Amino acid sequence: MGTFHHVALCLALAVPQALCAQSLTFFVDGIDPGVTFDTQIFSGPIPARQSSYLANSPLGQTLLASGARERDVVYWNGDLNDTTSIVRSVAQLELKLLKAARAGKSIDIVSHSMGTVIAYLALADLAIKTTAISDSPYKGVNNFVTLASPLAFGFHRNIIRKLGDNSELAIPSSEQRTRTPTELLVRGRWINAFAEYDPLGGQIDVEGVENLPIVKVTLPHSLPYRDHQTATTIQQALSAEGRYFGDATASGTTAPCTASNREGLDGREIARALGATRNVAREQAIGGLVRSGKLAQPICAHEAALVVAGTTGASRSAAIKHLVSILQSDLSGEQARSILGSPDELAGVARQQAISVLAKARKLKRNLSGAEIEMLLEGTSGESRKTAIQALAEM
Repeated sequence: MGTFHHVALCLALAVPQALCAQSLTFFVDGIDPGVTFDTQIFSGPIPARQSSYLANSPLGQTLLASGARERDVVYWNGDLNDTTSIVRSVAQLELKLLKAARAGKSIDIVSHSMGTVIAYLALADLAIKTTAISDSPYKGVNNFVTLASPLAFGFHRNIIRKLGDNSELAIPSSEQRTRTPTELLVRGRWINAFAEYDPLGGQIDVEGVENLPIVKVTLPHSLPYRDHQTATTIQQALSAEGRYFGDATASGTTAPCTASNREGLDGREIARALGATRNVAREQAIGGLVRSGKLAQPICAHEAALVVAGTTGASRSAAIKHLVSILQSDLSGEQARSILGSPDELAGVARQQAISVLAKARKLKRNLSGAEIEMLLEGTSGESRKTAIQALAEM
């Protein structure tokens, strides 16, 4: 991003200039089956790309649009057997992280597929090397996002074994587990998004990792960054403590959901417990949990989006109706849409009913912009659209 455009975007978003200038997001590409055939993954190198598919994806654009910031990209040559290239990519990311730290920047990493392994190796290596150096400028990263990650299956162990003892990486070749966010010096969140039926990525069962399952079957390995709803959910999760991704807080955002000092199960725990349960069964389970009084209150927007994921149509509308009594208030249009879902997940009369429920419960902020209203109404038409507009007008 050019300097003029970067500063102009800062001013347009009313982001404090000093904060805006200090925010840097690294995108670490891996294997993109949307571009390559599955057979290429194991048969040889994948052709180098001129631009990052991850940074230019719906997820990358959503995160970058949530606040002005710099971005940088780390590539990999696509050859799983070329350990020299893997080490080179890890070392490149480490150097970039150290340079950013010396410049006083707030650092975030978004990675996909093999890129998650490269990013993990870099974070683990730097944590080992810098923890013992009290005056090291590197103190870790703010947020770490892994998408369709083979870390879920311990794939990093195979890579470490391939690197062997001759590698300059400080990670022991006998490493048998994925380190926790604290050990990797991840100060904010480690969010791991994965699609069911993806043979190359899955849930990372490590304390502190927030797993975000996506219940769809199309293009499972690339879905975590291609799916607009998932992009919004991740962005909202990283915004939940009152800050946008990269710590850049845009003007006009709603008050953050208070996620601390709550008793009961939070939304992430509920989503994990519900697992792959879908539609009517999931909606009924949500209703039972709400009635039991065991859910932490208020439930934040990003948590509610995780809980209702896997429901569509009337089931999703009913699930939202169950949650509305304990849902946070003052929802922005983007937060509400993350709960409503895309038109593929909720449309027509069912969407109108869900919008009406949120409006009548006074869960939406009063000064929704025209763009936010259109975002909510997407997927409605005719009488259902008219009824939804009326509900919003009566807030």
